[in-house]
Amino acid sequence: MKTFFGGGAFFAVLCLIAKGIGALYRIPLTNIMGAEGIGLYQMVFPLYSVLLTVSGGGLPSAISKTVSSFSAGGDSENARRTLKISLLALTLAGLAGTVLLIVFREKIAALQGNPLAATAYLGIAPAVAFVAVISCFRGYFQGKLDMLPSGISQVVEQVVKMIAGLILCSRFMKYGVAYAAFGALLGVTVSEAAATAVLLVQYAYDTVRFRRKNFVSIGRFASEQSAELCIEQAAPLPYKTLLKRVLAVAFPITLGSLVLPLSSVIDSILVINLLTAMGESTSQATRLYGILNGPVGSLVNMPTVITTSLSVLLLPKISRMVKKKKNAGELAEKFIRISLLIAVPCALALILFSDEILSVLYRRTLSADLLNVGSSLLKISALSVLYMSLLQPAAAVLQGCDKAYKPAVNLLKGAVLKAALTVILIRVIGIYGASVATVSCFALTCVLNVRAMKKCAETNLDLKRLFKSVTLAGAAFVAAGKLLYLLLKAFLPLSVALIASLVFAAGAYLALTALLKGVKREEIELFVDAKKDG
Repeated sequence: MKTFFGGGAFFAVLCLIAKGIGALYRIPLTNIMGAEGIGLYQMVFPLYSVLLTVSGGGLPSAISKTVSSFSAGGDSENARRTLKISLLALTLAGLAGTVLLIVFREKIAALQGNPLAATAYLGIAPAVAFVAVISCFRGYFQGKLDMLPSGISQVVEQVVKMIAGLILCSRFMKYGVAYAAFGALLGVTVSEAAATAVLLVQYAYDTVRFRRKNFVSIGRFASEQSAELCIEQAAPLPYKTLLKRVLAVAFPITLGSLVLPLSSVIDSILVINLLTAMGESTSQATRLYGILNGPVGSLVNMPTVITTSLSVLLLPKISRMVKKKKNAGELAEKFIRISLLIAVPCALALILFSDEILSVLYRRTLSADLLNVGSSLLKISALSVLYMSLLQPAAAVLQGCDKAYKPAVNLLKGAVLKAALTVILIRVIGIYGASVATVSCFALTCVLNVRAMKKCAETNLDLKRLFKSVTLAGAAFVAAGKLLYLLLKAFLPLSVALIASLVFAAGAYLALTALLKGVKREEIELFVDAKKDG
């Protein structure tokens, strides 16, 4: 158990590093190809995510569960056969996704409102097949409680994407923004190929160990029991049976995972078409869409990278506690507190310093008008950080209570609200309507998840006390940060003044939160002592 959690902690750190690189990558990328280029880049990702979800969305978890059940009984042969049949099925599905994306790219781009996206789709199409293979290997290794290959492959994937993407984007930029987006997306394909290579090398090493172990075992038959065990393992299950077992687990997970990517696809179609209908040019509509989902989206997602990575450690613990009929609601409450401890100052920083943050990061590329638009969008979108920080622990408890469908259903309700508000609000307040719609989606989903969590698990969550403490501490954060920034910007560069103000204000926030006991010592220890069993 301790080995697993130790590996889980290291895996969480690797995930955090990988996601951090992925979030930061869009900053130099936007500076290279501008708002319109990042708009084309972001137009491609929603449909790409849907194809990834179909070809491999629930497969890592399903393969992991199936391999784990075989490995626990010492049946390594059927565990490996599960990987083989999954690889065959998923590689075919991935290749089909690649072909469909190439064949229908022009019609898809026209439907989204900007034909230039057709070129960009060519860059990322092969990545669909690679990701299908990656999903199989990651699920296999995680099922064997070997988290290292998955974590290393994710870091390699993000590092290669950043390096290859920036180089290719720069090289192709001279041919126009469509080719710049193509180059950046080709970098994604190169990164997935690199991650596949890392996992193949790890699997080859695993195969050598497996054969060596079997060879030694055959030479050591010393009892009738050992012989019987070997005979039992020599009768592998049919591939058809193994595939059915994997798909039975993967299907419901995949359906739930499709909600958010499909919502993003609908968004990519609605936003640009609605903006052009309101009188914006296709180029300007693409720029506005790019600002919302590029610079603004990346900044909003950064805080959630931390809480998502921490959930890698806590979600299995919640599941085990529920199965043991222990009070998982208490653990969820602690997770909510620590998540809000992270989310509140991050959201406040994005709201309070939106102008300064965007100016420091993008003033060389974006015009003053686009920076002003981005600043207003960031102020609105930052509210999503708070709601998303509550979604994860609530969803974990629901999954632990065998109500895994609940978070997906709630997210679907939020997605429907988002689509409706996008259509209505863009006609009234332009691109800001899309931002309000997104925040509303997460707000509704958050409320529904927390309400459902309280019903299925006993929890004494005192949101009033919690919000009181973090609001008071947040007020101190705002005052300390803003005052210091006003003093420093007079004689320091903008970037230095901003960083110094945020660091000082964060310290003030943490000190006041501790003083008001918004988060207790044992709650922080949940993350420090990841090996502690639930």
